[in-house]
Amino acid sequence: MGTFFYFILFGFIVAVIGGVLQGIHNSKRQSQPPPNKKYSLGGSITREQLSHIQAENRKRGTVLQHCVELNNRGISYEKMGKIEDAIATYEINISIGYTAHHAYKRLMILYRKQKDYHNERRVIIRALEIFPAEMEYLDRLRKVEYLILKSGI
Repeated sequence: MGTFFYFILFGFIVAVIGGVLQGIHNSKRQSQPPPNKKYSLGGSITREQLSHIQAENRKRGTVLQHCVELNNRGISYEKMGKIEDAIATYEINISIGYTAHHAYKRLMILYRKQKDYHNERRVIIRALEIFPAEMEYLDRLRKVEYLILKSGI
């Protein structure tokens, strides 16, 4: 009886493993869309549209990477005391218009420290073009306009 029990158990395990492998195989076959047919990704899109979306995502990733590299370079310049180089680097970054706050905030701080209120104002206005709902930039704009009026520049 012992050998028979192990024989049945072995057969059961083989059947379960076979079923699991078959299920994995079938799910892989079904997940690949048929060529030139529409399929659903939150709506119907063609393979060409999917390729376009993927290309746009790669482009955004490249722009993000460039933005990060510029921010890191600006941070390094600041740490070395090369403020003008940091400002130039952050200015390049905001000209890209990527939706990341770091370069805008650092430029506002650096220009404020230099009492360059007009450039600070220009950066804030650019930030509001990219982030129109950010109250922080609106508050900062009011403050810098007050400083411009106060200084008589």
